Amino acid sequence: MLQKNQHFNNLEHFLNSSLQLHTDLQIDLRSCNLVRQNLQNLFSGITECTQLQILNLNLESNKMGKNSLVGFDTALVKCLKLQSLTLNLKFNKVSQEDLQILGFTLQKLAALQNLAINLEQNTIKVKGIQNLCQGLQKCSNLSNLTLNLRTNQTSDEGTQSLGSALKKCEKLSSISLNLQFNLIRDNGVLGLRSALENNKKILNLSLNLEINYIGEKGALGLVNCLLSCTNLNSLTFYFRYNSTNQKLKAILRNKLLKLMRLVVQRVYL
Repeated sequence: MLQKNQHFNNLEHFLNSSLQLHTDLQIDLRSCNLVRQNLQNLFSGITECTQLQILNLNLESNKMGKNSLVGFDTALVKCLKLQSLTLNLKFNKVSQEDLQILGFTLQKLAALQNLAINLEQNTIKVKGIQNLCQGLQKCSNLSNLTLNLRTNQTSDEGTQSLGSALKKCEKLSSISLNLQFNLIRDNGVLGLRSALENNKKILNLSLNLEINYIGEKGALGLVNCLLSCTNLNSLTFYFRYNSTNQKLKAILRNKLLKLMRLVVQRVYL
């Protein structure tokens, strides 16, 4: 009999479970000081979970370094029924090579509809973002995306790659992006316009761009873009601590007030 809603916070317990019967799986191994062999054993176990539809994998705070995700792609490629993936890699040292593996993995998950990736505080630069986006843009059935890149080294070029990737995910209706505390300037934030401008399918949008270097050009361009999302129901917009003055903030606030049709509107300028 298939086993739903299984939760494990011990690697050995998971490996000794009925792997082939799991459909909804939560594995919480945060702060476990996992070494590479532990990760390889974990990924080998997931390979056996061929009935898996939902996977929530928490690997936060494990000091994961270069090539820690080797084998992750092989594991998930076998999960042909996977519809929802939540992956927490917060507080690690995930490399651009690991993000290339993650990008390759995403390309192979044809049934994936819901994706949440937490990469907060991993010192990720342009190449890492581009590697991730190579896979993200192939997720043609994705409807819900949550991506946390808070406190990294994402620049304009990385943000532009992200915008291009999201534009190709044509079924997205809910997007949550946390790009707080990065190196984004006007050209970077305008790169997101390709994904948002005149988008008729996005219903829910949460966008955190606080503590960057975005000025008037980027701020006005982005807000005007949001006004073009005519079917948007819910907007959460964090934009504090950028290169904007009080006069510009007032202009932005007045423009966003035009989105009165929204069921939920939270704006922090």
